[in-house]
Amino acid sequence: MLMTSPSLVPWRAEGKYSMGYALKDKQAFLKEWEELLVSAQDILITTHIREDDDAIGSLLSLYSHLTRTYPTKKVKMAVSYATKPRWNQFKNFDLIQFDKDIADEIDQHDLLIIVDTANYDRVSYKPDILAASHIKKMCIDNHESTERDAFDAMCIDLDTVSVSEMVYELFYEQAAHILRDDAEAMMLGILGDSIWFTLNLAPKKVKVFTIVERLLREGQIDLETFKEKFWLEPSQTFLIMQNAMSHATFYEIPGWPKFLCSYIDREFVEKHKFSDADLSVGMSAYTADFNKTLSDVPWGISLYPQKDGSIKASLRSRPGSVNVRVIAETMGLGKGHDGASGMVFPSNGETLQPAEAVEEFLEFLKTHTPVKYEH
Repeated sequence: MLMTSPSLVPWRAEGKYSMGYALKDKQAFLKEWEELLVSAQDILITTHIREDDDAIGSLLSLYSHLTRTYPTKKVKMAVSYATKPRWNQFKNFDLIQFDKDIADEIDQHDLLIIVDTANYDRVSYKPDILAASHIKKMCIDNHESTERDAFDAMCIDLDTVSVSEMVYELFYEQAAHILRDDAEAMMLGILGDSIWFTLNLAPKKVKVFTIVERLLREGQIDLETFKEKFWLEPSQTFLIMQNAMSHATFYEIPGWPKFLCSYIDREFVEKHKFSDADLSVGMSAYTADFNKTLSDVPWGISLYPQKDGSIKASLRSRPGSVNVRVIAETMGLGKGHDGASGMVFPSNGETLQPAEAVEEFLEFLKTHTPVKYEH
């Protein structure tokens, strides 16, 4: 049964945000952080499944801080999913474990730190095991959500562009100098989550430019060279975008703004032997180019098949249009930001076709009303 749309009004009082501290109260959070770290000898840090630029950027920069600040402690990075090869050139990326679910080894550690999400079901396919584990747990996240899991310490701040920016403010802001590798990791997250400052950037978030200025200067980063090194698209992206465009349809459902719906078909994927990572890169480019950039079509959804039989979807919306985070959360299929969210239509043991996921999405819209994306 489909749920009604949840309220957009978050609980917030005295600087605390849904059991966590905002960055303006970072000293209170850091006190709890230090207390938990002092007693931990074996630390696992992780981020969400189907990781993105900010997930990797915040993971790598936090790992660097922890290993430098606590050299006698064991610190491990692990993600419960396969990787995108374009991050291979970042320092310590090769140390991230991708070959098994973190829940399978959670009790081997003293402390779990999660970045870029506040939900166990986004970092593991076995969230109940994580929730039941007696090890201490901490979280750093910038997503608005009506549902967060319980942590021993949390820093949740909505006034940031990315979690990499939060890592900077918590652990690097007072540093005498920032090393190039750390600056590159944090720039990866900031640029990725803002799509090069075209998304998720309101007046209350302009402090990020002060941070970027320092990262570029101390890291000696040339943005054009940086982009060429890490963001150039392979030629197969063009083929993927072509297929998505061949399955693109404009829909007008009563009560909803006009939107673009596009998908990749499984036959095309199998013919070209594309991996999940290939599709993710190609559809990220397609989504950025078309899902909210058409003048008379303020929002859109792109869908593409996964090897496990599921269908992944990316939603984008312009301010004043549809809050896509509410859609993802109400359908119970994902989370994200108000203007940019992701979902996964599960396979439930059978191979799901993109057209079937589209039909499920359309039926949802017909029985629900939109919540406005306030910016």
